[in-house]
Amino acid sequence: MKHVFIVVALLISLPTWATGTSKKKHTPVMKAAASGQVQELKSLIAKKSNLNTKDKNGNTALFFAISNDHTEAAKILIEGGAELTNFNENGDSALVTAVSFNNTTLIELILKKKPALLNLINPDKQTPLMKAAEVGSVETVRLLVSAGADLKARDKFNRTAYDIAKESQNNESLEFLKPK
Repeated sequence: MKHVFIVVALLISLPTWATGTSKKKHTPVMKAAASGQVQELKSLIAKKSNLNTKDKNGNTALFFAISNDHTEAAKILIEGGAELTNFNENGDSALVTAVSFNNTTLIELILKKKPALLNLINPDKQTPLMKAAEVGSVETVRLLVSAGADLKARDKFNRTAYDIAKESQNNESLEFLKPK
């Protein structure tokens, strides 16, 4: 009995990577999305798995798919009903995450599904266009502006997307961000 107690005590004290458990509570949907397992996602969606469960950082499976550049997995989640208006702990939505990774395919799909997200502000009062101005993708800036992004919106520091692009030295985007 003493040996059983020692083994159990050792297992409890092992780091999570050694036991295969996770304190972040990643669901099978999150794991499949993060690794781009399209067929597994389709199977989980067919079984009515919850696509909108959040981990301790507020990320859903859709955030994992986008952040790991698994566009097909993200498309499947979106078409399967993944919520597009969730914010994670950093105040980012799925659209802002797609903007951060300059994934124009997903940006277009998200805006097609929910056009109102174009000017949705996060807790810092930043819009997706402001994030695009910050990360420096001219293509993403052009896409958001052509979709009707608000060039006059201001964040909590009273900055427009133009101001943010200028601060971030995103000079190529400035011409698209000049207030009209």
